[in-house]
Amino acid sequence: MSEIKENRIYQAERLQYQQNYGPYRMGSFVNLDPQEMEREAFVMYPTKNTLGMFNLLREMDGIPPFEEAFQEDYARYASSNRYLRKFLQKIYKSNFSISAEGAEFLEAVGNEAEEHTIRCVEAVDAAYNLYYILIGGRAPLECKSDELGNARSFDYHADLFTYTADEQAVVFHEQAFIELIFGMVQDYFQRQATLENLVEHTALFGVDGPFLTDELHISEVSSSLRIAMIIKTNLEWTPLVN
Repeated sequence: MSEIKENRIYQAERLQYQQNYGPYRMGSFVNLDPQEMEREAFVMYPTKNTLGMFNLLREMDGIPPFEEAFQEDYARYASSNRYLRKFLQKIYKSNFSISAEGAEFLEAVGNEAEEHTIRCVEAVDAAYNLYYILIGGRAPLECKSDELGNARSFDYHADLFTYTADEQAVVFHEQAFIELIFGMVQDYFQRQATLENLVEHTALFGVDGPFLTDELHISEVSSSLRIAMIIKTNLEWTPLVN
């Protein structure tokens, strides 16, 4: 039986969150409607597994189901891609559309704590090639990496971060981030995407600013609230099943 992955490099950030907000309950949310991607802001919807998990935990706590809280506070689980298209067009000199998005949000806080969110955005260039943009905080990225590593349905075993005792520093592994993106593409969008589909990728870069923003605030990876990477694939866009 394989060992359960449970990395703890950013455990202190999760514990600090718990002291301020409560249990660190992270769930997956998706929106697969390209037309909604064109809106200024759109709602991300919890997956079936996330809904079941949140409802079970709430039942154990003696509080109403997550559906009720979601209906009242759906804006907490909203996203926006209004700046990403411009950012991609500037880098790749091509027109882009956004076709889908997957995200990780913490229950009851959602996009209000951007350092505890993850986004995986699917973009399409003028030749219908698929690109993926990953933007996420260190603590939730570590959790998502462990989640995919422990899921039997995914061939993913990478560690995004390792700690070097000699240098007393955290090392970021770019190849692991690439592997994570492909795992999330399979998880969120059920696309048959593997490392063999990789054409190119950017270096890791930092992103600061609120989750819902008018522009991408690029910063140094070492000091940023979130970490980002863009990959280009040789996959061609096909409609996703909602």
